Amino acid sequence: MAIDNGYQAEKTVEAIGSLAARESVVAVTSLFGGPIIGAAIPAATRAGVPIVGVLHGNDAFRRPGTEIVTHVRATFDAEIRAIAALFPTIGRSRFAVLHATDNSGTAFRAHFESVLKAQGLPLVAAVPYARDATDYTEQARSIERSGADVVVVGGVTATGIAAIRAKVATKLWAQMVCLSTVDERSVWEQVGADAVGTAFSSVVPNPYATLLPLAREYQAAMKARNYDRLSLSSFEGYINAQVLLEGLRRAPGLTRPALQANLSAMQGVSLGGVSFSAPTEGKIASGIDLADILVMTHNGRMLR
Repeated sequence: MAIDNGYQAEKTVEAIGSLAARESVVAVTSLFGGPIIGAAIPAATRAGVPIVGVLHGNDAFRRPGTEIVTHVRATFDAEIRAIAALFPTIGRSRFAVLHATDNSGTAFRAHFESVLKAQGLPLVAAVPYARDATDYTEQARSIERSGADVVVVGGVTATGIAAIRAKVATKLWAQMVCLSTVDERSVWEQVGADAVGTAFSSVVPNPYATLLPLAREYQAAMKARNYDRLSLSSFEGYINAQVLLEGLRRAPGLTRPALQANLSAMQGVSLGGVSFSAPTEGKIASGIDLADILVMTHNGRMLR
């Protein structure tokens, strides 16, 4: 069952309540968006409806009181550390960050700077943008003047698209890196060839991989439904569903408490070549601790 919440927190809470009233509903999965998830967790906790996988890496959703969520994907911290670790190995160590002017954006900038500092790397520019901005030309010019050779985009898909367009318009040389909050398939559809070479941090394996059984299963499932748009986000949703199904398979009965108990106990479960272990109590962690960097190629596919 799929419910359109209109990307509204209030409708999400209403939907959780409606689903909780249905005895046949044992869980919800793959919620997206910080405000949505923030509203859904207390509602699901009150209703006793497990949430399996959220498409978000904020540590706040992994703190005590959020145990109703079984976290599958890696955190934003893991993504940031992967970015900071990779690019110096290829000769790029002058980082700039493009961040929103609100509290969330400021926190992201501070976190990224602390990770760089721990590795002895400089943050050469912290360039803010307003959430409702659509033209990032001046931000791109500021990054160019800073001499940065890597710019990390802290924002959602619309931000990533606008940043790439500004990079092309200003002939910005720096390597652009988008977090997993930017949907690479939408970027390709909106920007096309101008997005080639853009890097994306990923919390799932490459969906186009041919040797990984989990990726092949995902590809076959998409093909069977006549979906030809493979993407990181849909693969993440697929993996969340696999974790949910494994929890149901192990449960003695199709009840919410039984499912929650089994999800919490799952350790070292193989999902087609990827291992899932439920985070241990009291730790900010993820079931699949994977954070990688992929690059968009000439046909919109991702390459490791």
